[in-house]
Amino acid sequence: MGSIAGTRRKRPVPHRSPRTHGTTKEAILDSAELLFADDDVSTVTMRAIAESAGVDPASVTYHFGGRAELVSAVLRRRHAALRDHRMSALAVLLAEATEIPTAHQILDTVYRPWFELVGSGDHGWRAFSKLISSTLSSGVPDDLRDDDGHWEETLVAALCRAHPEADERTVRQALLLTAGAAVSFVSPQAMGEGNGHRGRAGDPELDYQRFLHFVSSGFESMVSAPVG
Repeated sequence: MGSIAGTRRKRPVPHRSPRTHGTTKEAILDSAELLFADDDVSTVTMRAIAESAGVDPASVTYHFGGRAELVSAVLRRRHAALRDHRMSALAVLLAEATEIPTAHQILDTVYRPWFELVGSGDHGWRAFSKLISSTLSSGVPDDLRDDDGHWEETLVAALCRAHPEADERTVRQALLLTAGAAVSFVSPQAMGEGNGHRGRAGDPELDYQRFLHFVSSGFESMVSAPVG
């Protein structure tokens, strides 16, 4: 995986033509994603998105309605792709494991795909992660919930098997806390601020392993703690 680099300065979003960059809806989503991530969502106008996408402003309203619907569409698009990566990683782990997988191994299937996508060179994943960070301040959006429940239920069931001493409610609470830590970890990576400490070039994989150890230890501590 390549190094994660970036800058906090806003970069201009190039004018796009839907005739040469996919469909009109894709052009709008791509432009909205970058603009929403670089600015406060409430200050980004539909006209600015249309201009960046190379489409008429009426097209934005036609395809998505208002700003709230467009933000939801932007979030759903990459979250669905991320969920598919996670589901595949979890399925491989469960299929190949000769023993009950540990929480450390299971949580790796949740967070490594996100970490690697942010570091893949696709600026859209960085924009998505920055947008996640800003929207989570008001709670978990419905757009980030598992649509059909299959992945989430499989994940929770695997974690419950790893820690049979814990009830499902506690497992879900601990999992939610790891998600909060992941946002704090991945978002600086998305903004190019996670490349090391005290001016030294960092090792992204080492940074990730430290993060995974942190969230796994925290998860296991919470689900194993005696109640009362």
